[in-house]
Amino acid sequence: MKKYFLLSLFALLLLAGCKDDEFGPVLQVGNAPAFSSPANGTEFILTEDKASEVFADFESVESEYGFDAAVTYTLELG
Repeated sequence: MKKYFLLSLFALLLLAGCKDDEFGPVLQVGNAPAFSSPANGTEFILTEDKASEVFADFESVESEYGFDAAVTYTLELG
């Protein structure tokens, strides 16, 4: 009898522990990351005589995801 009581108690605790969890952070796509400088379609010609000059300053607009997110931006020139 004690065995059935403990088994019933365990089953009751197991079922009572299950509940519907609320959703965690949900990704809300806001503004997408984009470059604000230099202008779109700008061409660069790299020559040896300009090797000591600063190439260009790239500025971008950060993404908005609706929550604080750790984002790493990488610029790759090909």
